[in-house]
Amino acid sequence: MKEIFGKRLRELRKSKGITQSELALILNVTYYAVCNYERGKNMPSDDIKIMLAKFFNVSIDYMMGLTEDMYIHGKNSIVLLPKSVSANARKDIEASIHKIVMQEQNGSYK
Repeated sequence: MKEIFGKRLRELRKSKGITQSELALILNVTYYAVCNYERGKNMPSDDIKIMLAKFFNVSIDYMMGLTEDMYIHGKNSIVLLPKSVSANARKDIEASIHKIVMQEQNGSYK
């Protein structure tokens, strides 16, 4: 399970375009802690797992390898995306959804 978690953490971090050092600062852990998470040598605490899931907008189940489906969480909804959808496509989908929601909120959505 550590290896799956580490692999997914690395993929998610790279998809956000951030370094291990930057992620360490966000999580308030050391660079070496992030390296060890990604290498599958250590598992983060439950609190850190929650922070990671929220930061990357995925479920903890996905990060732990319990499901192959990645979720984009909104305040009141979840959009299920197949694992085969690329990181770039996920970003585009998330941006499109955000744009539509903003347009709908200000009354300009057609």
